[in-house]
Amino acid sequence: MEEVGTSNEPGNTAITNSESWLLGERVKELNCLYGISRLFEKSTGDLGATLQAVVELIPTAWQYPEVTVARLEVEGRRFETAGFCESERCQQAPIVLLGRVEGTLTVCYLEERPEQDEGPFLVEERSLLNTICLRLGAFVEREKARQQLALYQHDLRQLASELSMSEQRERRSLAESLHDRIGQSLALVNLRLSQLRAATPPQTGTAEALAEVQSLLGQVITETRSLTFELCPPILYELGLGPALEWLGEKSEREYGFVAEVDVSGETDGLSEELRVTLFQASGELLANVAKYASARLVRIELTTSGEEVRLKVTDDGVGIAEPQEAYRTTGDGGFGLFNIRERVSWLGGRFELESAPGRGTAVTLSIPRTVG
Repeated sequence: MEEVGTSNEPGNTAITNSESWLLGERVKELNCLYGISRLFEKSTGDLGATLQAVVELIPTAWQYPEVTVARLEVEGRRFETAGFCESERCQQAPIVLLGRVEGTLTVCYLEERPEQDEGPFLVEERSLLNTICLRLGAFVEREKARQQLALYQHDLRQLASELSMSEQRERRSLAESLHDRIGQSLALVNLRLSQLRAATPPQTGTAEALAEVQSLLGQVITETRSLTFELCPPILYELGLGPALEWLGEKSEREYGFVAEVDVSGETDGLSEELRVTLFQASGELLANVAKYASARLVRIELTTSGEEVRLKVTDDGVGIAEPQEAYRTTGDGGFGLFNIRERVSWLGGRFELESAPGRGTAVTLSIPRTVG
């Protein structure tokens, strides 16, 4: 047999043509497996496109790629190379998903070829076929699990959104009841007490008692109004998101002690209830987070509507966040939380961005399509 190289020279290794050919076949097989692995890594979620690309790669690894065709059948779907045709010169292996055979991978030669270990096929090609089937099975299982997880997450986000809106409607209903029924009744009682005080001679025990009761009633009325705004600020529905944010900024200044600047630009009329509620609740939670963690002196709330997008940006001059990813952890106290804000924004088709560094403050930006709802 002819040899490549010179065996009698020191340091040289003789390589036969047969060995060189076998080495080339192994390289083809390894390149095929590497290519399949890369396809799996780069998969963008289109399972069919990835499986078709795998099938088209398979013939390159067999001895005679020019006459090799392949077909993959899995869960009722079929993927073939161009000109696929079954013949007597075929290899086949099962695709197993979760312990059950759910498909097959078939490789055929379209023309006669010399007999080898398994018809015209090498034993290494049988091993390669089995390995590809194992990887295909694992990949399909993984992709199906990923798709199911994505569907589950979608359903959870939808449920969370529906629960949030349901809670908001209940809050609004309670606030309206407090204002329209209890609030008005208390106002009538206060008016009646004023009339009784006016008809009661001054400097009597009755007049003093009425004055004390009216003072207590005034406190109850104030608390009722405060509770009404805490449940659901009427200003959000009566005047819109912009004025509601200005009210929220003033309220935060009184409660938290920092300066809150509010800048609203663009048209906010016509925004859906879900979008208004989400942006308002997110603003309140972001301001509360600043008060809890940032030690800020100045907070700026910017609401911008341009084109088809609404953009809310809350910036503070506080201590910043060393590990921004840690900020996404749920608060554990029932708060809206950055994690929940991000999930709600994602559900609405928007983007959540957080920029922060120690000593340089924090900026949170929500960008949401205004066509939501």
